[in-house]
Amino acid sequence: MGTFKDTVLNPPPPDQVGKVTLIVRSVYTCADGSGTFNAMKELVGTAGSDGFTSTGPIQLRGSTGAYADLNGHGVDTGSIDFTTGTATATDSGVIVRS
Repeated sequence: MGTFKDTVLNPPPPDQVGKVTLIVRSVYTCADGSGTFNAMKELVGTAGSDGFTSTGPIQLRGSTGAYADLNGHGVDTGSIDFTTGTATATDSGVIVRS
């Protein structure tokens, strides 16, 4: 368990169907203080009246502490609820230690 902080590197305007492609840098911080890991994502998102959903590939890039030797890739699926201001995400894939 832990938290994540996303930074959108290319905030483009939505196209005519309300979809955007976002390049996102994420920092995941483990709740127990054991370390962090970084990821790059290329997400295709769709805005709705009360939120935003997205999915796309994720690649791990750098880490600290107990996770200093992690490498991996997979898929990120997430959402933002505009009403509450909360974001959630689920990542699945392959993680290996180098």
